[in-house]
Amino acid sequence: MRIEDIYLESSNPLFRDYLQTFQKTIDFYTYDPGDDTAFSVRAHRLSERVQSAPRHELVKVLRQYHGEELTSSEVEANLKRLEDPRSLSVVGGQQAGLFMGPLYTLYKAITLIQLASREEQRLGRPVIPVFWIAGEDHDIEEVDHIHLSLRKELVKLQIDLGIETKKRISISEIELDDQLDKMLEQLANLLPDTPHKQGLLEEMRQLAYQPSSISRHFARMMHRLFSPFGLIFIDSAYPPLRQLEVPFFEWLILEAKPISDRVLATAGRLQEKGYPLQVEPEEGRVHLFLREDGERTALYLDGEGFRNREGDQRWSRQEILRRLYDRPEDFSNNVVTRPLMQEFLFPTLATVLGTGEITYWALLKSAFEHAGMEMPILYPRVGVTLIGPREEKWLRRYQLTPYAAIHHLKEREQEWLATQYQVDAEQTFARIRQRVEEIYQPLLGDLRGLRSDLVNKGEMNRERVLREFGWLENEVRKALAERSATDGNRFNELALYLCPNGMLQERVHNVLPYWNQYGENWIRRLGEIPLLSKESHRVVYL
Repeated sequence: MRIEDIYLESSNPLFRDYLQTFQKTIDFYTYDPGDDTAFSVRAHRLSERVQSAPRHELVKVLRQYHGEELTSSEVEANLKRLEDPRSLSVVGGQQAGLFMGPLYTLYKAITLIQLASREEQRLGRPVIPVFWIAGEDHDIEEVDHIHLSLRKELVKLQIDLGIETKKRISISEIELDDQLDKMLEQLANLLPDTPHKQGLLEEMRQLAYQPSSISRHFARMMHRLFSPFGLIFIDSAYPPLRQLEVPFFEWLILEAKPISDRVLATAGRLQEKGYPLQVEPEEGRVHLFLREDGERTALYLDGEGFRNREGDQRWSRQEILRRLYDRPEDFSNNVVTRPLMQEFLFPTLATVLGTGEITYWALLKSAFEHAGMEMPILYPRVGVTLIGPREEKWLRRYQLTPYAAIHHLKEREQEWLATQYQVDAEQTFARIRQRVEEIYQPLLGDLRGLRSDLVNKGEMNRERVLREFGWLENEVRKALAERSATDGNRFNELALYLCPNGMLQERVHNVLPYWNQYGENWIRRLGEIPLLSKESHRVVYL
């Protein structure tokens, strides 16, 4: 496995400024991720803070969540280390995608593992990697499928959950029965035969053997890959965790209006500076969900009480609080309050986020301050593009850098075809025909004076010669078309492999085809390689 780091500039101006000219964004973020002293400053401030959630209770819930199936000696060691009041955490999270979803989920886990390891060595105190599974989310269309890169096509495998996509049911509440078995049968037929295939399929069958929710199956797969690194997991929808969160949910309910106002005001300031909003806050939005009839209902301010979006359901503040004390599992956060809840629960040194997440966190600095908290260091997850031997050979043939292949592949294809195939069959053979005519005309005149029957024979000979040139022209045209089609197909496959649908590979492809082709050691290797620059993108030649 060979690795090189390249720079891929983001199209998002806020994210670019956050990484390159942090002072421009200081109104919206607390720490510059490129400032090495930020980590020691943040660690010191956390040491002075009284941890909101009792640490021993948090570890108890985490240990209960892991149970026997998500444990290992490394995980247990990290759970014990998290009980140490000096320990810190690096947290990153993701929605629970089917078979771990797009590749960037793995890269987020790898980044937080690497960052925790690096900062533990630099700070001289325990730093624990924690993966937050957003099991409370209800966007089924984001998690019910995977995309497989199968050489000449991108195949979408979708699972039938038997639920209307418009229903707001938390992913952690959706149980899988035989759907995974059916998908594994499809995978067995679709994945090419390799030395790793049978082992991979057997691993997947074992992980799907016991019925589970989507988020639990996601945790099993992630644990399968990252348990040697001691990665700790928690599902945000785990009921015992809700019990621990009750005091902060109470605060969020009581402070709903100032939080909503602050987020809305920050959105206005971002727009004034010309930054696009990743999340459009609504006036009066409480940024909490209440489960009603099995579905998540967004709450809005309604005088001193609350209502749903449509306004046909209303609750007084006391009714909401009583519901919280009686059934805390009915409450859940949205993208605005989830970061605050994470800060309440964990001693978070840094949070590992993607580009979109870092930009919407810009809305939250004032909300953190209102809660008496401080926004943690926001560290961008590593970006990775995987390149197999065949694709690497094509990059060399067409003299393409990974950057050009990702961002300018169509232009490079047109340039290549224009420079490689300069034989213009039509003009070339038109000149040949003209030359044949120029040769034969005086010859036929000479033959007429020699013997009259030779003129007819000469005409026949000329036609035969022209037919032969016509056959050769057709062969040349076919050869040109074949070579052009071959190169065109290769460029199409490069696009499918490196920038499917115009997006980065990591945002579309699932890990299973790569696991099937190359095994899993490359994943472990990525987890062991030192953290790269915050502005770099990692190209991995498999």
